[in-house]
Amino acid sequence: MSTGSFPVPPRELLHAAPTASPRRSDDELRALAAAGSAELDWNASAVDVIAWVARLFSVRSAAVACSMADAVLPALVAEQLPGIDVLFLEPDTTFRKPVPRGTPSPRTCA
Repeated sequence: MSTGSFPVPPRELLHAAPTASPRRSDDELRALAAAGSAELDWNASAVDVIAWVARLFSVRSAAVACSMADAVLPALVAEQLPGIDVLFLEPDTTFRKPVPRGTPSPRTCA
């Protein structure tokens, strides 16, 4: 994690009470992205990224998604954001199965 100064979005932007529209504006998203980019190096560890999220967002504003085969990420996140929502994705039902290598691709007609 870098230790230099970096732009931080206003606290009220990050911990604002829910409004009628849960979506953040483009300007808010740009400010958050700029803050993260300035603070975290391109090779920041998962623990550093999670610490950044925990510092800037409430548990209600974050969630972690993973497959049932991977319990490491939710465990890392829960250490810094106890009570975080975990979304388990079942790859067999959530995503199409990969096409086996060497399978001819379907032809399309114009």
